[in-house]
Amino acid sequence: MHRERFVTMAIFVMLASVAQQVMCYDEKYDKMEVDKIIANDELFNSYLNCWLDKGPCDKENAAEMKTLMPEVISTACGKCTPVQKKNIKKLIQGLTTKQRAHQLKELMLKYDPKREYFANFAKFLLGPE
Repeated sequence: MHRERFVTMAIFVMLASVAQQVMCYDEKYDKMEVDKIIANDELFNSYLNCWLDKGPCDKENAAEMKTLMPEVISTACGKCTPVQKKNIKKLIQGLTTKQRAHQLKELMLKYDPKREYFANFAKFLLGPE
C-alpha cells in the first residue's frame, strides 16, 4: 500500500511538472535582454515596428513574439513565466518612460481593437512583480 502511494505521488509530480512546462511560453524569452532593447532606441524601434506591421521582423524572437502578442494581452500574460512577466512589464514601462505612449496605444489597438482585455492587462501591468 505504501509503495503504491509513493508511485502514484511520483507520477502526479511528474505530470504536474510536464503540464507546467506545456502551459508556459518557451524559456528562450526568459533570456531576452530587455534592458538592452529598451536602452537602444534603434533596436527598440525595430521590435515595435515589427509588432505594429511597420517594418521587418528581423530581430531575435520579434516575429515569434508578434504571434504571441494577442494571447499575452488577452490572458494578461497568463502563460508567462515570472521572468517573462517582469520583461513584459519592463517593455511597457520602457514605452511610457520614453514618451512613446502613442506606440503603446497603437499596440493595444492592434492587439485588442475592441478593448476587451485592456482593463485586465492594465491590472497585470500595475500588479506586483
